[in-house]
Amino acid sequence: MTGVHEIKLDILRKLLFSKRLRYSRLKDEETEGSHFTYHLDALLRDGLITKLGSGMYELTQAGKEYANRMHTNSSEMRIQPKLTTVICCVREANNFKQYLIYTRKKNPFFGCQGFPTEKVWFGENIADAAKRGLKEETNLKGEGELIGIRHYKVFSKEKELLEDKVMFIFKFLNPSGKLIGCEEGKYEWISEYDISKKVIKPLEEFFEIYKLLRSGTKGISFKEGVHITNNF
Repeated sequence: MTGVHEIKLDILRKLLFSKRLRYSRLKDEETEGSHFTYHLDALLRDGLITKLGSGMYELTQAGKEYANRMHTNSSEMRIQPKLTTVICCVREANNFKQYLIYTRKKNPFFGCQGFPTEKVWFGENIADAAKRGLKEETNLKGEGELIGIRHYKVFSKEKELLEDKVMFIFKFLNPSGKLIGCEEGKYEWISEYDISKKVIKPLEEFFEIYKLLRSGTKGISFKEGVHITNNF
């Protein structure tokens, strides 16, 4: 649940199930007038509702999208899983396969190693997010092949849910361009025979995804799993 005040949640819920409503229909009798108006005005300032000339209120387009995240039975704003892509670059060098591995330079998982990731932004195609992330993170270009989808829930050792993420795994074979790192990570091509020696602090999902890459499995693999970490 987010920190949205219950009065705001009540207003949003009523408008979610109505085309438009008057002030008198939005306000409960037991709610003090100035207190209610304070939260009503905040929703207006945030652009989530609008006041019509007839004294009616309705959700804006942004308000409809926002209110649609609400769990309607409990009137709570619920957090949804994060959508992200995993960028797995593979190339042939000296008759051996090499994998592009990065060491994270940001939190969470600072200092951990694995395949870089890139979030999928609102309105963006998932494959485009992977290609964009490849360019922004490494300066490389390529056409990604979707090989797997993973739903991971990451817990602390105290059983606190830290992350809930859906990851789309893309394989980029022989990407072109000059490798240039960025502030988010240090990048290095590592031979398949050196992975176990050089990846000494792996991201929780790394070896499972690495195994998928090496398997050569046809089609799109899907799994759900739980990770417990002390690296967050």
